[in-house]
Amino acid sequence: MKNEDTPDYKCQSYQNMKDSWKLCEDVSGGTKTIRSLKTIYLPQESKETKDQYEKRLKRSTFFPAFKKTVSAMTGIVFRKNITMIDIDKNIEEHFKNIDQNGNSINNLGQEALSIAIKKGHSIVFVDMPLKPDEVQTMADEQEMGLRPYWSVYEPEQLLSWRTTEIQGKSVLSQVVFQETTIESDGAFLEKSVTRFRVVSLGFWQLWEQIEDKLVKIQEGELGIDRIPLAVCYGSKKGLLQSEPPLLDLAYLNIEHYQKRSDHANILHISCVPVRVFSGFDVKEINSMSIGAGISVVSQNPHASVVMSEISGQSHQANREEINDCERRMGELSLNMFAQSSVEKTAYESGLDKEENTNLISLIAKSLSSCLNQCLLFHYQFMGLSAAGSLQVNTDFNSMMIKSEYIAVLSNLQAKGQLSLSQFLSILQRGDIFGDDFDLETELQLIKNDQEQFLG
Repeated sequence: MKNEDTPDYKCQSYQNMKDSWKLCEDVSGGTKTIRSLKTIYLPQESKETKDQYEKRLKRSTFFPAFKKTVSAMTGIVFRKNITMIDIDKNIEEHFKNIDQNGNSINNLGQEALSIAIKKGHSIVFVDMPLKPDEVQTMADEQEMGLRPYWSVYEPEQLLSWRTTEIQGKSVLSQVVFQETTIESDGAFLEKSVTRFRVVSLGFWQLWEQIEDKLVKIQEGELGIDRIPLAVCYGSKKGLLQSEPPLLDLAYLNIEHYQKRSDHANILHISCVPVRVFSGFDVKEINSMSIGAGISVVSQNPHASVVMSEISGQSHQANREEINDCERRMGELSLNMFAQSSVEKTAYESGLDKEENTNLISLIAKSLSSCLNQCLLFHYQFMGLSAAGSLQVNTDFNSMMIKSEYIAVLSNLQAKGQLSLSQFLSILQRGDIFGDDFDLETELQLIKNDQEQFLG
């Protein structure tokens, strides 16, 4: 079936990435979201009834390893605020409310970084408010308080894009955003409104979904000669194309959820002994009362009642599988902070000894590049000469732990040859966890998690 040539068209690159976005969004939602998706992440067994499945689903909880890792990575970068270096005084004040919704440049940067880590990339768009007819000059704009503002978009909000070549460089020539808002509908009601923002070189259009039709409701000139869009990449694969850097962790998190569900279900069933009657006829069994302080009597001298229960040997195997899954999730999380193991010559190592090569550093540098590109657009909208820069924290030298070292420590801890307390203490001394990390508190939290999730 041929797609209609309308702004809601989703390009092929979008289609290729959407499943990964959906998975990462779902695991970020925690137990409530995962439970609501039922058989998508917790399959129903072939002989399991609907009622049995619903009960098992309600007993299943989701451990938020993916969400915690995204939060930890974002927090590490923003242990230090973004530094403004030689920024024009007229613009510096704007960064206290960069999106015109009360969020500072640090708030916006954290949002952009978190989305990039979670889904592969995020988009920051710079725009100007619509100018009233009486505004004729930049002096009029300043007098009315009109100035550029920045917005962060999730990757799935950018439906399609095109490029063209200008002066030998490939530049964006058209992008289409989907924006859905909840707006007032009468005195008390609300309604969902979906619009499509089409931005091309020099112009923009705004389309709205009205019933089953798309209607163009506004259009105008852009004000600058480029599309004011910049990208923060978590794991870049091409222009506006990426892969979530924690995608494997998301899959492991789902595997852990399923194994935990199986384990909890086995415990629920096997921990209750089953009565086995021998030498009784069916009528005797159906008529007897069973409970505390009640005796079972039969005329058959060979009759017996025994309690049967599972030996529990399989429980240990299940626990070991869950522990192994948790170990692998921990390794994937820590590898985001590990130094690259790429071999270099002694000369290259000498040159690069101050350069961070772990993934979190690369993502932080991408955020820095993104924000500085937006700063240039901001200057252009205001008709000012570009000056200064925004500096994102990328100094993680004290945190650099080689991936091989992490793997060795993790394996030693998993085999019981290194205590969990010592393992965490080593990582703490490497400055991985941040200033607010408390070893005793973390050990207690781990103990609580084990009691909750392992039974």
